[in-house]
Amino acid sequence: EWKHMNTEEREVFPLAKAHLTAEDWAEIDAAFLSNQNPWEGAAGEYRALFSKIVNIAP
Repeated sequence: EWKHMNTEEREVFPLAKAHLTAEDWAEIDAAFLSNQNPWEGAAGEYRALFSKIVNIAP
């Protein structure tokens, strides 16, 4: 996983920064905003479990 992230940082992101327009970035932002929160699950089914864990944690 670290290798993948390092490749993105070293190769993919610099190319994206050099070649994508402001409109491209706006479209990317919109796409990411529509993603579900992985900590809550697709329908928020993990929210209650997360709250319970946080409440009992020291």
